[in-house]
Amino acid sequence: MLVFIAILLSMTQVLAVKWELKFIDPVIPEYPESMESVSYLLGSMTPYHAPKTCTESKALLVMRHGPKFPKQNVMDKFKKLNDFQNKLKSLYSNNNDAFKALSTDSQFVIEKIMKWENKMTSDEAKAASDKGKLTTQQLGKRWKTKLINMVLNIKNEDIEFISAPENRCIISGEEFLSEFLTIKGQLVVEKLPEVKNKGIDDSRIKLAKGPKIPETEKNIEDLYYEKMCPEKECDLKTRIRNLLFPDGTPDFEVSRDEITSDVVLTMYLACANSFGYDYTDNVQGHAWCTLFNYKDIKMFEGMHDIQYYHKNGYYNNKTKNFGLPMMNEILNFLKNTTTKKFKLFSAHTSNCLSLITGFRLYQDDENLTLENMTKDNTMIKRKWRSSFIGNYACNVMVVVYSCEHTENAENKEPQEVSIYLNEKPLIMISEEKKTCTQCPIEDVKNLIEKLLIDANNELKLAESKIVEDTPDKSSS
Repeated sequence: MLVFIAILLSMTQVLAVKWELKFIDPVIPEYPESMESVSYLLGSMTPYHAPKTCTESKALLVMRHGPKFPKQNVMDKFKKLNDFQNKLKSLYSNNNDAFKALSTDSQFVIEKIMKWENKMTSDEAKAASDKGKLTTQQLGKRWKTKLINMVLNIKNEDIEFISAPENRCIISGEEFLSEFLTIKGQLVVEKLPEVKNKGIDDSRIKLAKGPKIPETEKNIEDLYYEKMCPEKECDLKTRIRNLLFPDGTPDFEVSRDEITSDVVLTMYLACANSFGYDYTDNVQGHAWCTLFNYKDIKMFEGMHDIQYYHKNGYYNNKTKNFGLPMMNEILNFLKNTTTKKFKLFSAHTSNCLSLITGFRLYQDDENLTLENMTKDNTMIKRKWRSSFIGNYACNVMVVVYSCEHTENAENKEPQEVSIYLNEKPLIMISEEKKTCTQCPIEDVKNLIEKLLIDANNELKLAESKIVEDTPDKSSS
């Protein structure tokens, strides 16, 4: 009897699930509260209103190159990690009893480090890696799917390819275009467009960053790390020492002392950079990541965030306006009816972040400072997260659509625009407080013009304040 009841209950649950199958209601369009919308609201008294259809007509893409090798000075430091690996191998590879005597946590970490392979030894520190090329190829494939109508009708003369002079940027642009312009294994154009502006100091791409920091001074990310992991009192350093060379064993004292705060940073960089390489199942490519927990990684994320905030973010009037030349380029692209169908700018992380800053996205109410970024949880909910907005192949795509509207549609503008950040459409708010992701072209042009005017007024005000604050030497 109990078995029969169980079967009956099971059948009832299946039937209940089946009854849950249903259609999802389509979203009903919202019409403006005006007499122009009356014809839509009279029900069966009015003809069927065909939905608006839009086809992409042209697009502009600003793209950061794919991943690259770490800097040469960082790769040189990785050689020290090989020394630690060899030390661990000599201790435990042929001594299972000694390995078993370690804590479970130490066994887990050490086993992976002993199987680590250092692929980051190339002297081509500024080259594009294989994974970087694949990243930009996949980006091209995804954008091709979204802009297929434009790609099918494009010609060589319709494309403009501009790149920063660095080889990794040129290669990344070429890899993107090779996939973007290929359908069923064949290029839709005669050949890939040639790169322009190679080696030219183009203000749209080459940011006017000013003089470099003297070697006697430290970068903001170094100051941040010194506060978070000071040499004398760094809990993270102590934890890593205990994992690799447990405290209390005399033979380990020299090895423990060799793990300095700087070495801990090198271990983190070995972890972070390892994701730019492919490893086999038998090789622990990300072995150094096992030394860190989620809180540690969040600390290092803060190091990157404050670095980019100072260099390409809202640190001061100069850094927050590095993106103005590219914003002007976008505005001209929207205004000019004879522009190319597709324009590609292949550059760096700084270019993506500067354009994001120029759009006034991810701006926190409170400035990111060394003080508040190194206090527990003070800026934990910050909007400025470079790990999400400035990652590999970061991209900003501006797409212009030619649209067919119904006869009584309120919007008579034949073109609309969507701006995508990392392939997600940005939401724009118009003066009437309405939101859109595919917006009338005039509204988008007006918004960018307003951002440019406001930014230039800010810069003029800052310059005049500098003049006012400068002492008049002639009166002294």
